[in-house]
Amino acid sequence: MLNSVRITPPAADAEVSDLSECALDEAFKREADNINTLVPMGTGVSVMAQSLFDNFYKQLPKDTRWYNDGSGQDIIVLGVRVRYPYNSDCCEPLDQLGHKSLRRIRDMVSNFAPKKP
Repeated sequence: MLNSVRITPPAADAEVSDLSECALDEAFKREADNINTLVPMGTGVSVMAQSLFDNFYKQLPKDTRWYNDGSGQDIIVLGVRVRYPYNSDCCEPLDQLGHKSLRRIRDMVSNFAPKKP
């Protein structure tokens, strides 16, 4: 008659396995943080313009982008174009979403205070 033998791995193996998964989770979190910190840079824009863009991008990364129509770099955010000199009077809606978000974007531009170096 054969007896069945139950083999259990030692506790140390479980710790190594947990450590590997924990290390992997940390690596994924670090990579996600790195991706979130990569902000598109405008070409030939002032420090203030880039700071304003960064401010929008932190809050609305999927809805913020640079746009170059040949006359300069504009910021497009939630369907609103923010033109140089990047103040609330330079905001114009581009589409239906822009009409809905125009007031919010103007307020964000008006309340923006660039970081001092």
